[in-house]
Parts: sequence; C-alpha cells; structure tokens
Amino acid sequence: MINGNAKEPDKLASRAVELLSEFKNSMQALSSLTPIPTLRSPYDWVVPPPGRLKLNTSVAFQRHSLRIGVGAAIMDSNGKVLAARSHSLVGSFYVEVGRMLEFRKGLMLAKFYNLPVSIAECSSSSVVSSICCLSSNLEDTHFIDNDIKALFSNVGICKCQDSSRKGNSLAHNLTSIAFSSIRHII
Repeated sequence: MINGNAKEPDKLASRAVELLSEFKNSMQALSSLTPIPTLRSPYDWVVPPPGRLKLNTSVAFQRHSLRIGVGAAIMDSNGKVLAARSHSLVGSFYVEVGRMLEFRKGLMLAKFYNLPVSIAECSSSSVVSSICCLSSNLEDTHFIDNDIKALFSNVGICKCQDSSRKGNSLAHNLTSIAFSSIRHII
C-alpha cells in the first residue's frame, strides 16, 4: 500500500527501485561536497576521545517556587546523545548543594543505564575542586560528596572538569524542561 492505496507488486517494486536510486544519488551529491572547516570556541562542547562517553550536567534555581531543575546528558565521541534526563527537585538548597545534586543525578543516570562514562563535566569549578580535593565548603555536602565518589568508581569516571554554559548547553536546556512539567523525563 502506498498512501492508503493498494498497489500491484510490480509497481511497488518499481517505485522502491526509483526511491533507492534517488537516495543513492543524493548521498553521492552530499559526499562530493567538501566540508567547510569550523573553528570551535574553547567554550563549546568538547568531544570526548574516540570510544569514550562524556556526562554533562547542569542545574537551574527557581527560588520563588523552591525548586531546582537538574539536567544531564551522556554523549559519545560523535556527539550522539545516549541518555538524557530532566528532573525537578523540591527544596531550598545552597547553590553548592544544588550543583552537587546536579552532578550526583547525572552519575545516577549513567549507573542506571550501565553506561561506562569516562569524563564528567558540570557547570561549577567549585564542585569539581571539592570532589577532586576531598574537601567541601559546606558540611551539608559531605554525604553528597561520598555518593559522588562512590558513583565515580561504579561508572568509571577518570576525568572530572567544569565547563561553560555554552559547552554544557544541552544539559542546561534540560533544566528548563524540568520547570515546565511536574513529571520528570527519562
């Protein structure tokens, strides 16, 4: 059937051959084009090494409703999104606590899907230094620190770094979605 109308097998096969030929011609036309090199800003998303996965996380605070939005995305070296999550958490959190919860939620996403993430990026240099230096500015974050460190070994993180909002744009956009719905997206 094509567009709801029954077709004879010969006509259907003929149409399939036409479509395949058209597709091959378009692919040849695309492959003959030389790609225009683009210079990436150092603040753009940085591709992980081939065969590696990267986790990006972000958080947004909505003080008037006492909620934070958390976004996380796991991508491969081709920029393909393997998993993404947007989640809203109710509560009034210190900024550092919210940023650590953001990071923890992203690592939990990787663990849930059993994805071996080797690089983790979050939007806060203070969180990265807190995790890497085994210290924190707030007592409230000690239990989150411990969770994050345990998740690091479970997931396979070998590098942790901060990134700009532009380099973390997908995860940051996911935080907005968290505020638009009461339900979270998996």
